[in-house]
Amino acid sequence: MRVYFALCLLAVSAGLWAQHATGEHAKRFQPELATFTSSDGAFQFQYPKLLIQCEQRPQGSGNGYYWAQELCSGRDGVCDDAADVNHTTLVCFAYPRNKYTNTPAFQAAAFAVGVTGQVRAEKDCLAGSPNWNVDRIEKPAMIGGVIFHVFVTSDAGMNQGMDATLYRTFHAGKCYQLSIAMAESNANVFDPPVRELSAQDTKEVNRSLQRARDSFRFLK
Repeated sequence: MRVYFALCLLAVSAGLWAQHATGEHAKRFQPELATFTSSDGAFQFQYPKLLIQCEQRPQGSGNGYYWAQELCSGRDGVCDDAADVNHTTLVCFAYPRNKYTNTPAFQAAAFAVGVTGQVRAEKDCLAGSPNWNVDRIEKPAMIGGVIFHVFVTSDAGMNQGMDATLYRTFHAGKCYQLSIAMAESNANVFDPPVRELSAQDTKEVNRSLQRARDSFRFLK
């Protein structure tokens, strides 16, 4: 009887320890979140606080602008859709330099929300831009109860490259586009060569950007 009781006690203790360990593990990998709501109240999403909100500044003449933070730019601009001149970025959050991106091979990575002007029909919006270099079209994704068409694009040259996944939907008469983009340089062109981004590095960067994407919601 004593042996049976001891074994039961040991099993309960092990279960409690495992539960505690699982809770601590989840807590450790649960980032602190903040909420962004668009100025017109049209959409909202949550994002890990480690992300940097990018700031647009006027270039001084005309309607041009530039991003105040270097991490919001990258080769072709991870915050912008350089292949579509009618695209306007409404908000962009960039990934910082930390232990996963502490190498010159990392240029920039960001989650952005924008609208594509001069698109008045849903079919034109969901067809994407004819100027994109589309690697593949994936199955539509459900985000915040809304179906988005998904395009995987890339751009490369001069030992630099950018990969982006673009999500488009037609909502309230506008063509909305969500994007997750990451720009890198060839680690071997530096003298001496620098550390390459590992698969784990890329996974950690995407984890934060995808959290913002997955929480996106239209409010009206």
